[in-house]
Amino acid sequence: MATAGPNSPGTTATVAITNGADWANTDNVKVSDNTYATATVLSLSPYTTDFIVAKNFGFAISATAVIMGITVEIEAKNTADKNCYVYVTKNGITTIGSATINVTTTEQYLTAGSSASLWTTTWTYAEINAATFGVMFQAIGAAGTTNDYSVDHIRVTVDYIEPTDKTLSDLVSSVTETVSKTSTTFDYSVAVNNQAYILNRKTGYWTFQDHAPFVNAVYRPSTQKIIASRRDLGQISQFSGTNFDGTNIASVIKTGAMNFGDLDEIKAMTPEASEAYKRLRAYFSEVVGEGNLTLTIYTELDSTGKTFTITLPTTDNATMNVIRTALSRDIKGKYITMKITNSSGNDFFLGEQKIKVIPRAIT
Repeated sequence: MATAGPNSPGTTATVAITNGADWANTDNVKVSDNTYATATVLSLSPYTTDFIVAKNFGFAISATAVIMGITVEIEAKNTADKNCYVYVTKNGITTIGSATINVTTTEQYLTAGSSASLWTTTWTYAEINAATFGVMFQAIGAAGTTNDYSVDHIRVTVDYIEPTDKTLSDLVSSVTETVSKTSTTFDYSVAVNNQAYILNRKTGYWTFQDHAPFVNAVYRPSTQKIIASRRDLGQISQFSGTNFDGTNIASVIKTGAMNFGDLDEIKAMTPEASEAYKRLRAYFSEVVGEGNLTLTIYTELDSTGKTFTITLPTTDNATMNVIRTALSRDIKGKYITMKITNSSGNDFFLGEQKIKVIPRAIT
């Protein structure tokens, strides 16, 4: 993890609220020098100040960085102990997140956020580097008392990951299992008995995966999580539609174009025959899954396709279903493509697939 800061603000401002107490000398929060931005909260509603805004922190985070956390430190004191509110902002006006600090009669740095806090949102390098990125501070009073606030300094630290390509030898020592190693373009799978550690070469983080994606994995670097995967087991392929941070996604398998001319009697298919109707009769498949699938059949003359539901009699994700799905639709074309989608986001396994197509007379 890399760290930028703590940086001080280049500019300050205020954002008014109805009947909020005014801040004076806001530029004094740019440095810690015992000169203060000040505000007095009277014993009248709404018992609060306007927002003091510190921004333009002068960060120069690189375009490849992944922001991991933002820490705000406010050096302040008050004539009584009071909880006050700290926010961050992307545009210098709108508050994001919320943190509470207890401002006491002793001047000290008070911390809000952390190296792992993103303040309820996500951040790009450009948002951190922007002149409008900043901190918004609001002091609080109470009925029957007057509170005199003094803010000496506001500073911000940003923690981030700076991606760098790493070799397998750099990182494989962090996995203790004795396993075989295979590589793909962007990550390494260290796997044994359907269990694996997946290495993201940009971040250097390993993620454990119970069902190893031997073929490929979709990896989210910002959270170091695999969100979808596929693996081949002999003649069966598994498509995982459940991502590992909570949201289901659709997985799709789509075949290449299969030539009707592979059958001897129609190898010399004429254009007229290509455009003639053929009848889709049935689709046969071996499927293990957690829910129904959607089958779409295309030809080069029908890019929209014909759609059917493959209904699984048993959806326990363990039983092999041998299914015949009636199709009964007419198609045109010389080439056929099949697409299977788990529209519900469930896992499915595919074994052997067959499709029955019969000719029709030209009328």
